[in-house]
Amino acid sequence: MKFGLYTLLIESQLRVRLPGFGKFDFGWGNGYVLIPHNHPFYGVNYNDIYDLGRKYSIGLDDSIDVHGGLTFSEYFDVNRFLEWIKDLEIDGDVTKENYEKFNNYWMIGFDTGHFGDSMETCPKFYVFSETNNLLEQCLSDSIDGMKKYKSFYERKDKLKKIAIDKEE
Repeated sequence: MKFGLYTLLIESQLRVRLPGFGKFDFGWGNGYVLIPHNHPFYGVNYNDIYDLGRKYSIGLDDSIDVHGGLTFSEYFDVNRFLEWIKDLEIDGDVTKENYEKFNNYWMIGFDTGHFGDSMETCPKFYVFSETNNLLEQCLSDSIDGMKKYKSFYERKDKLKKIAIDKEE
């Protein structure tokens, strides 16, 4: 978790559930960032996030720069989550134990199911690294409102620390 954003990595459904699917190979899986309602990207389709990325000059190509590009945006649905990840390995901040608190967060993400992706070129560590890269870009200070957004979480953390110090 960083400034209210959370990560989720999910093993590739295609690789696990459809082994030998044609002549295609897939990387380890998909990476997502879960975004709360007060973030500037909340509710924005991934194609439109590219336009915002260009507007704010985020990433190496003045847009969001993540493996294969963004390929996903949708509300996190706690009612479908356990079925979605059934038989799949997951990692990141969202777990089978805490997923219910993320209902209606906005998710954006990428996959490793592109031409040339494989377990060798896109192992789990790579998906983890790219997911964290996406998270950092979602916190770019060049995004309108980002400094205000971050200061909200910094104040919240300070108040939490003060409350803990008073209890001790």
